[in-house]
Amino acid sequence: MDSFKTLMTGIETRNLGMVMDNLDKQMHKSEGEYSSINLLKADHLENSSTKSSNAKLESVKAKLAEITEIKLKLVIENKKMKQAIDLVNCRAIDCQPELRAMDIKTLEEEHNALLSDKAGETEYLKSLREQVEKLKGISLVAKCSCGEEYRVQTDLSA
Repeated sequence: MDSFKTLMTGIETRNLGMVMDNLDKQMHKSEGEYSSINLLKADHLENSSTKSSNAKLESVKAKLAEITEIKLKLVIENKKMKQAIDLVNCRAIDCQPELRAMDIKTLEEEHNALLSDKAGETEYLKSLREQVEKLKGISLVAKCSCGEEYRVQTDLSA
């Protein structure tokens, strides 16, 4: 068992040594690559990329706010539509059963008949008004047997 521990410790020591050698090589290699100018350039690029990232972040936040506002408007519109549908359904329930049993074509015919009746009534009312205007214009002078003259006219103000 001791020989196994010794063997494992030796392997671990060699592996650690190889890792340390690799780190030393990389550090030596990279020492010449960084200078103060390179660091300033890297810092400038980092600031530029940070500004760009911040600008993108603000743009995304604005778009998210716009999308949220549109979503809210859609939710409100959907609620209004649901209320309108519920109102129509309630009115349909309140309709007479005979009307609900009729098909659309028959209802349209009834509607058109009512509209034509309304047009006829409107025309009749217009002719009555014209006759009233004619009657307002009637004025007569009547002579009494005593010789006095009287003016007779219609008064339709009431």
